[in-house]
Amino acid sequence: MAEVIRLSPSRAALSTLYTGSWEHEHPVRMLAGISPEKACQRIQGLPYNIAELLGHMQYWQERRLELTQGETRLPDDFKFGVTDFPRVGPEDWEALVENFHGTLKELLATTDNTEALEAVVFDDRNIGVVITSHALHNSYHFGEIVLMRRMLGIWPPPQELDPPAY
Repeated sequence: MAEVIRLSPSRAALSTLYTGSWEHEHPVRMLAGISPEKACQRIQGLPYNIAELLGHMQYWQERRLELTQGETRLPDDFKFGVTDFPRVGPEDWEALVENFHGTLKELLATTDNTEALEAVVFDDRNIGVVITSHALHNSYHFGEIVLMRRMLGIWPPPQELDPPAY
């Protein structure tokens, strides 16, 4: 049996990882001011658009949240690169953004339970490691979103926006 990798970050530490602090913009700002049409616009040479990428991020955020609630299996119909990159149309954009912020807030709220962060999943890591790893996943993909926004001419986001705390 592999050694269990453990990490028990505080909510403040995880909130900083998820919201950027000095490393990147707050998720609310990175998604602000994107019209449904721009979110779904294809950019030549890229495999997905902003909406599909956020759909991918939301898919995995929901899976991480499920892990905190005891679910350790992927759905039976799961296929990497297919199931986790859902099709998102302009009519889905606003609800997707709202759901993303909601599940992120919910995921961060689970960190208030230090005991829950210690639960071991996949036989080799605790929830604290999984949630921290997901912060890196989001950060990676938000970098892509910012680059796509630049390519579409919709960066920077509105400056007057004051992002809420999660």
